[in-house]
Amino acid sequence: MLGLGPSTPRRRRVLCAARLAPRRRWSIVSTEHSKPRSVRTAVVCLRISAGIALVLTLMQLTGLLASASIARTAVTGFVSVGLLLLVAEKINAGRTWAVVLFAVIYSLGCLMFVVGLLVSPHAFIVLPAVLRVAFVVQTALQTVALVYMLSGTSRAWLKTNSGPQSHR
Repeated sequence: MLGLGPSTPRRRRVLCAARLAPRRRWSIVSTEHSKPRSVRTAVVCLRISAGIALVLTLMQLTGLLASASIARTAVTGFVSVGLLLLVAEKINAGRTWAVVLFAVIYSLGCLMFVVGLLVSPHAFIVLPAVLRVAFVVQTALQTVALVYMLSGTSRAWLKTNSGPQSHR
C-alpha cells in the first residue's frame, strides 16, 4: 500500500481541506463578465420608479387622488409600469436595445414636460403635492438610472453581453 488509505493522517487532511475549500461549481458567471454596480443600481432605480408609478396609479384608480379620466389613468399607468419593468429586466439581462429604448423614451418624456411647462406652466402647479413630489422623485431616479446605464463600466459590460444569444 502507498499509505494513502482512508485511515492515514495525510488522507484525512486532504479530505478536510476539500470540505473547507470554497465550492466553485455554483459559480456559472465568470468574474470578468459579472454585472457592474452601475448596472445593478440603474436596474434598482428603474424598479423603484415602476413601484412609485404603480402606487400612484392605484391611488388614482381608487379615488385617493383625483384623476380626470379613470380609463386614461389606468392605461397610462399600467403601460408605464410595464415598460419600466420590461426595460429594467432587459437591462439586467444585458440587452443594449433596452438602454436605447429607455434613452429615447426618457428624452421624449423630458421634451414633452418642458413643452408642457412652456405652454401651460400652471398645469404642474395645480397638481396635488403627492403627484408633484412623485414626478420629481421619478425624474431623479430615471436620470440616475440613465447616467449609470451610459457609464463606461455599464457600456463595457453591455457590449460583452450583447452577443447573438442575448437578443432574446
